[in-house]
Amino acid sequence: SFDVGIAEENALLMASGLAIQGKHPVVDIYSTFLQRSYDELIENVIRQHISVLFLVDRAGLVGEDGSSHQGIYDVGFIKTVPGSKIYFPYTENQIQTLIDFDFKRPGGTFIRFPKGKPVYLNEEPKLEGNNSYTVMNLRPENGTYVLAIGPYGYELLSSLGSSRLNKIMLVDLLPEENVLENLGIFSAQRLYLYDPYSTLDGTASYLSEVLLKHGFKGEFISYAFERKLVPFGQIKDLLKKESLDPLSVAEKIEKECPHD
Repeated sequence: SFDVGIAEENALLMASGLAIQGKHPVVDIYSTFLQRSYDELIENVIRQHISVLFLVDRAGLVGEDGSSHQGIYDVGFIKTVPGSKIYFPYTENQIQTLIDFDFKRPGGTFIRFPKGKPVYLNEEPKLEGNNSYTVMNLRPENGTYVLAIGPYGYELLSSLGSSRLNKIMLVDLLPEENVLENLGIFSAQRLYLYDPYSTLDGTASYLSEVLLKHGFKGEFISYAFERKLVPFGQIKDLLKKESLDPLSVAEKIEKECPHD
């Protein structure tokens, strides 16, 4: 283990050098500090066709850490880097599955963890679709999907009572197009994405592009942070202020969707 201090660029340079020598480096880094090493990510990891695993800590809001530490921007810039995969597991087994599954692939593999309680220990749904998602309810003929991310996403889906809703926990934040097609999402009448851990430039933007490419004719509603700086504050207070807490979003979805 090497502690490089406040030297994120050096951390990635070291990791790439180790990978070139046949090692399998793991870079443990705050989301907000990862942005400082964007150049090294492209030039020293991606261009070298090597494998580096990134454990991205404090993804999402960070509360008392301060406005400059909000970890909601990483998906937006990582998705522009070729060969990158980004995951947000919510159980311990999923974390191990993803490390075993994607660690040795060329390119950067990013596993995000939020501040606070990062995983649920009492729920172990099996990852499906090339380790991209878990299903809480799937009846494609009903036409309305709710995709959710992370522990808050799990809380949201658990609170939605209607069995008419297709409820899916998205673990791969940049899911392959065939995965979305197999779920029936491209023919959905209405699609919700709940991502209280990123801005609209993250998974919401990625899905918008894929849906447009496939001629999506339904309605796509995204619940994520606007493209702005988020101030200092308690995480739950900030989520409520932006109407991104699970309860507020659940009330909006249930008001718009038919009940059993």
